[in-house]
Amino acid sequence: MKRRYVQKMLTMVLAAAMVCSSVPVAAETVSQNETAVTVDTAVKLETVEEADAADIAADQTPEEEKEGNLSYCIYQESDGTQYVEITDCDESAEGAIEIPKKIKNIVVKSIGKRAFDECSWLTSVKIPESVTSIGSYAFSGCSRLTSIEIPVGVTSILGGAFRGCSGLTSIEIPEGVTSIGGYAFRDCIGLTSIEIPKGVTSIGRYAFNGCIGLTSIEIPAGGMRIGECAFEDCSGLTSIEIPVGVMCIGEYAFGGCSGLTSMEIPESVTCIGSYAFSGCGGLTSIVVEAGNTVYDSRDNCNAIIEKATNTLIRGCNNTKIPASVTSIGDFAFYGCSGLTSIEIPASVVSIGINAFRGCIGLTSIEIPMSVTSIRERAFYDCSGLRDVYYTGTQKQWDAIKIDYWAFRYCDEDLDDEILIPYTLHRNSSDERPTVSPSPSPSEKPSASPSEQPSPAPSATPSKTPEADVPATGTTLKEKTGREFQVTDAGSSESKPSVTLTKLSAKEKKAKKVTIPKNVTVDNVEYQVTGIAAKAFKNSKKLQSIVIPDTITEIGASSFEGCQSLKSVTIGKNVISIGKNAFKNCKNLKKITVKSTKLKKVGKGALTGINAKCVIKVPKKQLKSYKSLFKGKGQKKSVKIKK
Repeated sequence: MKRRYVQKMLTMVLAAAMVCSSVPVAAETVSQNETAVTVDTAVKLETVEEADAADIAADQTPEEEKEGNLSYCIYQESDGTQYVEITDCDESAEGAIEIPKKIKNIVVKSIGKRAFDECSWLTSVKIPESVTSIGSYAFSGCSRLTSIEIPVGVTSILGGAFRGCSGLTSIEIPEGVTSIGGYAFRDCIGLTSIEIPKGVTSIGRYAFNGCIGLTSIEIPAGGMRIGECAFEDCSGLTSIEIPVGVMCIGEYAFGGCSGLTSMEIPESVTCIGSYAFSGCGGLTSIVVEAGNTVYDSRDNCNAIIEKATNTLIRGCNNTKIPASVTSIGDFAFYGCSGLTSIEIPASVVSIGINAFRGCIGLTSIEIPMSVTSIRERAFYDCSGLRDVYYTGTQKQWDAIKIDYWAFRYCDEDLDDEILIPYTLHRNSSDERPTVSPSPSPSEKPSASPSEQPSPAPSATPSKTPEADVPATGTTLKEKTGREFQVTDAGSSESKPSVTLTKLSAKEKKAKKVTIPKNVTVDNVEYQVTGIAAKAFKNSKKLQSIVIPDTITEIGASSFEGCQSLKSVTIGKNVISIGKNAFKNCKNLKKITVKSTKLKKVGKGALTGINAKCVIKVPKKQLKSYKSLFKGKGQKKSVKIKK
């Protein structure tokens, strides 16, 4: 219609000046081809039509009106029936509020999106039975809201509808509701219990996430999907019955439910998302119902095992890993703080990401020689781990692909991630010590040969038969005054290793310090593999340092405050540079990184170094190292080159 109108106006250009176009068009041009329109005109037509469409839409949008503290709009349905939607409420409104059934004699049928959002002074809202729709985030942030009744006519609770209503202690969901949207009750920390009606077929992602006061919940039988993170961090939840009919449990659905003590998976469940029960550290009993075609709890093992892959996907504090299991899945024992020891059978070949993370009560573990990979942070934050029993040789252990962070924990004092002080016992014949070694940094778990250095071979025995290697964590002092800490007692196949912890009095005043690759103390030769936290801190005369190839770790604040330091050469096998390692080295102008294995540069490691500093890195690592060094405190003028 609009196009025909414009064409008609074009034919009348000679008769009268029209405002519809700033460029006159000859009448004969149109007469030859009435339907022809130039490219420029077509563009203008589209612009006009779009603008008109927007105007029409705007004209159709009803004006917002006020009724007390409430704002509303009147809409018309396809059959001509009018209804009212509550669109807003004054944030200053407080106490109890009652939504009228009718406004201007028109039925209130809907509560719009974010209508009561952040009305934090409201204590109760009475919704009339006429309401059939409650919009997303309608009552989000109403933190003082203690009671609300959802009308029977409502069929769905949309996303975020009651998010952050921390004052709500209970809520009744009517029988007509068929779905609970994502984030619907997230962070409703005052909720203690909730009953989900029979008609509900889906609980959306994050629906009850963070409801820490929730102690029980009743889920109806029938076809049901529990969404991603639906009950995550409901730490007060002590029990939950997953009824027959539930088919899928989403990722992290019950993650962090630390109060759960038991869990039964019905035969209907055919899908359990990754990390569905991660962080459920209080679990002591897990049972998969007989007849489940996808999962089982074979041999009464107190775990969930995926049949097709023989992967243990969730264990608990009382799990006994069956001999048929071939892999321990990601997050399998994550947060099981009550787990003190566990035996991994010889059938297992891989230990997954975060598999035992946060198992702070774990003091010992036996790893069979069948294991070929220990993945990212598998034993991270297992701060109580002191003994790792390996049934193979040192050579076999070195061949395992072990993630650099697999055996580390976060030291709060240093605000850094350091090695767990465990002792590795090789060969199954190794005696179990009756006394745990004192806490200390441990050997760095070895990764694949391509990723991490192998111990330097020794042509002759590293020690005399009479010389015993002190236990891991023992402090050693050289004749020079240097101090070291034993990080690995070694074996017949490898040298013991130490970390440099303290310089001699002479070295503290020296301009140049040479870190030895090997040291001998009490007739025992050790390989120096680390620089401890604060080892060189405030060595004000130090001008240059060469870190040897035996070093794999530079500790937190190790060179902090070395104001005369001008150049640093980092050896070929350094994997980690700790937090604030070179902080306030204001004259540091050259850093040469020879290592191709660097995986971590701690926060603030380069804060306060010279603005004209040049960091030279291996050619193949240029791109990745630029990313690795980014945001470590250095000024933008610091250049990273190959």
